[in-house]
Amino acid sequence: MRSLSIWEPEPNLAASAESWITAGDPQHTELSTTAEIHQLVDFCNLLTVDLLIIDGATDRRDVAVRIE
Repeated sequence: MRSLSIWEPEPNLAASAESWITAGDPQHTELSTTAEIHQLVDFCNLLTVDLLIIDGATDRRDVAVRIE
């Protein structure tokens, strides 16, 4: 039996979990399997809503600075 996940933590589980918790954890989380990142960026810009993308380029030390 194969395991299937809809989310793969990037750059790794520890960094993504720490960044997610630092950013405010589940109360402000959006997971989309259909929207592209550029669409989310455009949408947040239209609504003047902050957006923190946690992906393979995420640096845990930089997250806290970016959300201040």
